[in-house]
Amino acid sequence: MPHVTSNGARIRYDDTGSPALPALLLAHGMFMDRRMFDRQIDELSQIARIICWDARGHGDTTDQDKPFTYWQSAQDALAVLDELDIERAVIGGMSQGGFTALRLALTAPERVSGLVLIGTEAGRPTPDQVEQYNELFAAWLDDAVPLEPLARSLAPGLIGGDVDRDQRVWIDRWLCQDRTLITQAAECIVARDSVTDRVAEISASALVIRGADDMSISSTTVHELATALNTSVVEIAGAGHAVNWTHPAPVNAAIRNYIHTLNARGAHL
Repeated sequence: MPHVTSNGARIRYDDTGSPALPALLLAHGMFMDRRMFDRQIDELSQIARIICWDARGHGDTTDQDKPFTYWQSAQDALAVLDELDIERAVIGGMSQGGFTALRLALTAPERVSGLVLIGTEAGRPTPDQVEQYNELFAAWLDDAVPLEPLARSLAPGLIGGDVDRDQRVWIDRWLCQDRTLITQAAECIVARDSVTDRVAEISASALVIRGADDMSISSTTVHELATALNTSVVEIAGAGHAVNWTHPAPVNAAIRNYIHTLNARGAHL
């Protein structure tokens, strides 16, 4: 399995598609892993070299249980690009993956040919969100709390879509993994800083996508992010938070059009 070492962590990634194609680096959301982009790889690997990676506390990445921030996650993403000798890429992320993508664009703008931001925002969590996070993570990390009903209650808001088609695969994965793996990732998402005041520094163009029924990231914060990036929001009707997983067809169409637009503009991909 391909890995790269980044500041003590072994970052797991998959590399699909021809090196001759534009590179698209995708970062997943909380509780998920690189496989949440399988439905993008199926349709987009003919127009892009798609690299998906597991964040710390998720999937097959090992991080020695050390605290980290999304700024460190941005360095992890850059380590993957360096390992693959990719000078520039379209940087994408869903939810917490978007937190990382924004910080990568601020850290190394010369490596970013475009941004694909899905169900994400630039700010820190509100006090109400912090309370909700803390309640969820306390239960998730408590072995005395049965995991299956907790997982079933989490899936509709975190993923959305159909229970059997979209949620079941993730519920099954959660039930099979070590529930303590997310410990540091949980602290990271709760304590994250805001980059709202710095978004205007980002010069790369952006595609911003949101499920119209997203219960995790508000419409207001997504539209504020898009405005700061001088773009609009592609709203996917009937979709929740993990819109790229539950509604791949319109999301893939939007990404395909965006990459074609970058090519037409002569962007260095």
